[in-house]
Amino acid sequence: MSRSERMKPVLRVAENRERVSVKRLNEWQQLLAIQENKLLELREYRDEYTQHFQMNSTQGMSTVRMQDYRIFLQKLNQAIEEQVKVVRQTHEDCESCRKQWQVIHGKTKAVDHLVDRFKAQELADIERAEQKESDERGQYQKSRY
Repeated sequence: MSRSERMKPVLRVAENRERVSVKRLNEWQQLLAIQENKLLELREYRDEYTQHFQMNSTQGMSTVRMQDYRIFLQKLNQAIEEQVKVVRQTHEDCESCRKQWQVIHGKTKAVDHLVDRFKAQELADIERAEQKESDERGQYQKSRY
């Protein structure tokens, strides 16, 4: 069995690891997009709520109702701060996963390159052997005449 043939299982393992890594990276990217979307929705809701509050505060609102608005707005701002932390952590986890994929991808490319080199060397060896055989046949035919 040739060296390139012996390396095929190693290449298959490397490619499988890369596929798993890519899948994991895609999952992290999807989760990041979901978290970022939640943050965007919270900010938009806060902006609408603030706008609504400002419009109603000019029309004579009771003190209790105004205080309830402010408490709710404060809770909304806290939720946004927490979501910012979630987005930041998810982004860091996603980056870490991307870096892991890059390492795995590099190893897969290295094994693939090695297999290609082995195949090229094997092909060159075959061509040299054929050339040698052809030369020997030519020598043999010359010596017969």
